[in-house]
Amino acid sequence: MKLYNFFRSGTSHRLRIALNLKGLETTYVAVDLRTEAHLQDDFRAVNPQGLVPALALDDGRVLIQSPAIIEWLEERHPTPPLLPANVDDRARVRALAAIVGCDIHPVNNRRILEALRHRFGADAAAIDAWCGTWIADGFDAIEALLASDPARGDFCFGGAPTLADVYLVPQIESARRFKVDLSRWPNIAAIDAACMALDACSMAAWWACSCCDAAGASSAKAAVEPNVVMAATAAKAQAASLRRGDGIQFFCMLFAPLTSDRQG
Repeated sequence: MKLYNFFRSGTSHRLRIALNLKGLETTYVAVDLRTEAHLQDDFRAVNPQGLVPALALDDGRVLIQSPAIIEWLEERHPTPPLLPANVDDRARVRALAAIVGCDIHPVNNRRILEALRHRFGADAAAIDAWCGTWIADGFDAIEALLASDPARGDFCFGGAPTLADVYLVPQIESARRFKVDLSRWPNIAAIDAACMALDACSMAAWWACSCCDAAGASSAKAAVEPNVVMAATAAKAQAASLRRGDGIQFFCMLFAPLTSDRQG
């Protein structure tokens, strides 16, 4: 299989996580949104919509739209599952994923931000404020839902990552890029730490992508890794505090945006 994606794309990021959790290998095909490679004829021949990600199957068929691709993965490769067995639990997991996939990401993706910049003159501060508004709105809801689930483990649902985590982790990374202070959502921060302790998630991160290094971001990776570790340690400690109910306060040290890129 060939995976057409861009290292800073949130939808590409979620698909990389899902593929890794399923233990599936793909040939990585970089589509650089910064140079408008997705709008060129060769990529339009792959996906007429001109969006990433796209997954080309070995028989020549091409799957597009990350929700559809991830559903296909779940049906074609059901182990390990991304959805719980119980129908009510599946609805809860899907709802958590949909808050990101339907209500946060679509209004913060690259096409929207480019329109805000070029048609309405939005500067970097305005873009950060715009994205921060919708991220905060969605994260407030997710945090409340997580807090209301006393049986929840280290992840969004239960003791293993699900579809909800697949969607949430890339959105957390996007929040960091747009200078959103994540310390107000301790459950979300703790889930991010739990996910990033897994190879399936850490190897899907933007700094682990081959095209990321080709774009000269390997030095940025080296610069942020210590802060990522500190953030993960603080989030885990905070999560333990919340489970004990002892009121100890911890603050997550979340790294700041590393480049001026604002990719969707």
